[in-house]
Amino acid sequence: CGIAIVLISSIGISYINVEVNLINLFKPGNTIRESTLFLDREMAGSMNLMMKIQGDLKEPQTLKKMVQIQDYLETIPTVNTTISIADVIQEMHKTVMDNDTSYQNIPETRGKINNLFTMYSMSGDPDDFKSLVNYEFDTGLIIAMMHTISTRDVIRIADDIENFLHSKIVAKNIEVSGLMMFLKDFVSLVVQSSVTSIFVSIGVILCI
Repeated sequence: CGIAIVLISSIGISYINVEVNLINLFKPGNTIRESTLFLDREMAGSMNLMMKIQGDLKEPQTLKKMVQIQDYLETIPTVNTTISIADVIQEMHKTVMDNDTSYQNIPETRGKINNLFTMYSMSGDPDDFKSLVNYEFDTGLIIAMMHTISTRDVIRIADDIENFLHSKIVAKNIEVSGLMMFLKDFVSLVVQSSVTSIFVSIGVILCI
């Protein structure tokens, strides 16, 4: 009878929904819950996703790859906005061309991109970009802000993003992190530790 109960209970483990979403840990009216909902409703969102891109970030092909990734991320309904050094370059390109929107794109040569940064350094502070790219321009970030979503949706979206990177983009030089990826990994750890605890407890009881 004990073995039968354990086997039946083991089947039910797969139907357990693990939820580590911050909002669901607090009751309606709680300050933390309400402030998080405010960020989701009125601002860019409370959850982020970051991608570290390594390569020559003054090379047009690398920047176009970043734009392609951002375009994909913005098709995800929960993503509100994305930003990277590619956005800055496109905006500078448009500005120097008399705000002609047809030039809001990545220049075709590395020399033109380097000229844009040189022109900016004459009137602006190059440190303005330090949150998006390092000083050597060989490592940059894509930052995506999104609404808070359930843990189940986090896992699904994270898997879709990783599949996109491996199928459409050469992802060898791309690392994905941020709160969303943390939640995905955290769920795996919760499930793994719970299953381990259950079987260790069963083993100890059997020994006793």
